Amino acid sequence: MTAPVHDPYRLVGWLLDDKYRVDAVIGAGGFAVVYRAVDQRLERTVALKVLTAHVDPRLRDDDARRRFLDSFEREAKLAASLSDRNIVQIFEWGESEMPSGARAPWMALEWIEGTTLEADLNARRGGGGRGVAETLKLLAPLLEAVAHAHERHVVHRDLKPGNVMLTARGLRLLDFGIAKMMEAAEPAAGSGNTRTRVPPLGLSPAYAAPEQFNYGRTGPWTDVYALALIVTEVLTDRAPYDPARDQYEEAVAALRPTPRKLGYDAGALEAVLARAVAIVPSERPADARALLDELVAAAGGERERERGSIAPAPVEPSRPPSPPAARQPIASALVLAAAAVIAGGVGVGVWIQRMSSSASEPALPPAVVTPAAPRVESPAADPLADAQRACDGAAGPERDRGCEAACNGGAAKACVALAASLTADAKLPRAERHRRAARAVELYQRACDAASAEGCFALALAWRDGTGVVADPERFIRFAQRACDGGRAAACTALGSHYDEVHRSGAVDLLLKGCDGGDVAGCAAAASHYRYGVGVPDVDRARAAALYRKACDAREGFSCWSLGRLFLEDETGQIPGSSGGAASGLFHDACDYGEARGCSAFGEALAGSDGEQAKVDAVGFFRKGCDGGDRDGCLGLAGAYDHGRGVKTDASKAVRYYRKACAANLPAACGRLGVLLRDGTGVEQDAALGCNMMKKACDDGDRASCEAVSHDAFCDLR
Repeated sequence: MTAPVHDPYRLVGWLLDDKYRVDAVIGAGGFAVVYRAVDQRLERTVALKVLTAHVDPRLRDDDARRRFLDSFEREAKLAASLSDRNIVQIFEWGESEMPSGARAPWMALEWIEGTTLEADLNARRGGGGRGVAETLKLLAPLLEAVAHAHERHVVHRDLKPGNVMLTARGLRLLDFGIAKMMEAAEPAAGSGNTRTRVPPLGLSPAYAAPEQFNYGRTGPWTDVYALALIVTEVLTDRAPYDPARDQYEEAVAALRPTPRKLGYDAGALEAVLARAVAIVPSERPADARALLDELVAAAGGERERERGSIAPAPVEPSRPPSPPAARQPIASALVLAAAAVIAGGVGVGVWIQRMSSSASEPALPPAVVTPAAPRVESPAADPLADAQRACDGAAGPERDRGCEAACNGGAAKACVALAASLTADAKLPRAERHRRAARAVELYQRACDAASAEGCFALALAWRDGTGVVADPERFIRFAQRACDGGRAAACTALGSHYDEVHRSGAVDLLLKGCDGGDVAGCAAAASHYRYGVGVPDVDRARAAALYRKACDAREGFSCWSLGRLFLEDETGQIPGSSGGAASGLFHDACDYGEARGCSAFGEALAGSDGEQAKVDAVGFFRKGCDGGDRDGCLGLAGAYDHGRGVKTDASKAVRYYRKACAANLPAACGRLGVLLRDGTGVEQDAALGCNMMKKACDDGDRASCEAVSHDAFCDLR
């Protein structure tokens, strides 16, 4: 017999807020007790969640409690504004005195009958896992729900199987905003406690991203990390982390949990999920929509592979063929069924019926290059030389025939050229692109066997990216090393970057080898190591500057911008030639070389100069940066239109560019946009939304927004 759950507030049998009759305690978690209650006015059952955060030592002082309650109301309003059918609805919230004598915040939510995804997974432990199609069919509504929130600038921050309900009507997501409410009560960055390993309030360590452990900036990318762990767990029926180990250490380790690490071959989904759990947030898909799109695209590739339209991996001549890796079988019909669910949840049965009766696609022809048709030659002619000359000519059918003949004659360069031609057209149907990619892999293998460093490098990239074959990091390493040893500098850089990603020794040496061989990407990557003291004995800014300079001189825009930033950071004069003027020149060069951040940075330098013409010129550079995708450029352009600096004041244009920068998660832009919304300047007035945006920007670290809120009586009352 199950023991009754403790009722710390003595609410059972009580009428809360003269409205909710509390019938029973349903459960208790780390920061809330959940009751079943009846709304007597509307005669409906609700879940009443009463927070217990006030008992935590970190919330006992008045300032922490005030921050928490302010955040509670703000986040509850944002969560209540979400209208996706897969998100549990919030009806009402408040703060009341309980029968126990304590005051506590509470919220009334939609009552859901069902079981949690966590309970379902626990019941399946030790099983063989679900297939890709079944997993996507189950979790597509979850990704759609989170995407809906992200598109409205709302982040969950505590996604986990325990917050996902499986019901007769489908999957439902709980607890939006709770983690952010708890986060509001944490010590501010720089308070001396930012590196503690005590998990922040409201955090579920097993599904938390590295930035949550380190009190870093959170956002949609944080939810992407947790979603990837949930997808991996549903695929494999295994928990992403060993509960017996230090979860902080596991979360920041180089080898994050992916299906392959847990012994499951997810095919093309492996690369997507590996990116989604990257330690650096900027390396993950930007939000839940991007993650969903990548998973669906990868699942499409899995469908083609399972249908036999992709050739098997080529076998290296020196080794006997290896048996295929054990993997979870995937039904083609279920892949389409999952796609139908993602598209709108209808027509599944029709798609399954069509798939079961459709004819299979034609098999891939053998990956053997057919010699060109015989040609009549004079006795002195050299057919191989003629073929190579044709292969070196302009693109077209004649060139491909020449490359084909030269490749069959043993010319490795021609094999690489033919492979590149086969894969050049990205507009071909997916099945045809896969067939051509598989044939290209065979051609690269032949070139590599003929000691072509270019062929080995192209083959390595195919194994790394899963293009025409199933991705295999070990084969990538093997062929990239052969290409690097053969003098292909870019292969050394690629291999060094891979070693860097998995924290394998030797990364910096390989990057320097790539740099010495003329690959500027190797110079830039090695410079970052010396700049931050990663993988080298100590920080060496002078060495970093020299490497950035080498790449910048080769017109590599990122390195010019990075060197400019390094000059601005050099307050002690340790870097030869560093100055503000030199930094501005580097930003200008970076912009000329196509680096949008360089345009924005140069615009910022001009905007701070004296003279009206400099401010006019700054607008042009801000525009180039914004058009190139840099959020700082959009912010600078918005500020110019907002305050009439270098351009005529135009509030509507200011709103447009503040929106663009805010969508890229720049708190300063979101806060200023909130002010304009509050005042109805350049946009239809929405004071409530404006105040919420200002307060959220303040929570995210924008001091100007905090100052604006503190002097705004209207926002303060909300």
